[in-house]
Formats: sequence, structure tokens, C-alpha cells
Amino acid sequence: MEISAELVPGISHSIKLKLEYASNAEDLKDLWSFVNKLMKRIDQLEKKQPQLKRVRIPLLDRIQLNNSTPTYQIPIQVPKNSVSVILRCKSFIGNSSGHSYLTFEAQQQANSNGILTVDKYHFDWYYNNTVEEFIMPWNGQSENQTLEIRVKSSLSDGNYNGENQNYFTISIEGFMEF
Repeated sequence: MEISAELVPGISHSIKLKLEYASNAEDLKDLWSFVNKLMKRIDQLEKKQPQLKRVRIPLLDRIQLNNSTPTYQIPIQVPKNSVSVILRCKSFIGNSSGHSYLTFEAQQQANSNGILTVDKYHFDWYYNNTVEEFIMPWNGQSENQTLEIRVKSSLSDGNYNGENQNYFTISIEGFMEF
């Protein structure tokens, strides 16, 4: 017996079955039903699209680094079927002159699929803020659900009334899942 179905539009797939063990019509009916269910499930999976889920997970709030390069290891919880996370980096410039620089790499520990590099440079920007979001690969199936942020360079010297008013905030803003 041969069963054919079009799983991908324009491409026909066939499954050949040996029915040596089907001893009666009821067995054949059950087998046919199972194969049809299997073909429908394959079709559903091939058509499934990734879904964007928005959720805010604060990671580092109001960090002010000046010529320091710390590494942060932050455990996070995302669904098991996640394939990427959305990382947000917000900068706030709270003075009329001064520097605010931050360069870092972000990566899921034990996931060699990708390293996100972020470079934020602001000078003499006169009371502004920026927000950028980045998509970073994530393996939700991995045992290790730790985000590692490695600061490569930093500078913050914006003073207003004797206080440094420049800072950065890093957060997870969502994830992509199947």
C-alpha cells in the first residue's frame, strides 16, 4: 500500500507501508486512521510560524559604569520552546555635556549559536534617551538558562549638580517561540 500527501505545496511525499501484520479489515482501518493523523500533524508543524511574546524581565537597572568591565551572569526563565529572546538596552543622558559609552556582549551560557554585541556611544547629547531592541538566539530546551553579559568597555562622566546623571538599563522584553 502507498499513501501520498502534499505536505509542502507543490511537493508530493509518499509513505510506503508493508501491511504484513494487518490481519483484518479493522487493523487496516486503524492503521489508515493513524497514518492520516500523522500526516495532518506533519502538515501542521510545517506550517507553524514563530510567535512573538512580549514580557518584561528586568536584568540590570540604572547601571553606571566608568572604565570597568564586569561580567554579569543572570538566570532567566523563558518557555521551553523559545528560540530567541529580545534584549533591550536603554540609555538615559541626564546632562548637557558628558560621555556615556557602553559596549557589551550577551549570550546564553553553553549556547554557541550566537553572541550579541551592543555598542552604545553618546557624547554631549543634552538630556535624551534611546531605546534599542535586539534579537538574540536562545535555546529554551537547554538545561542552562543563564544569560551572560560581558562588558567590554564603559565610560560615564555626565555630571549635573555634582551627580552622574547618565545610566543604562538592560532588560528582556520578550521571546520568540514555536
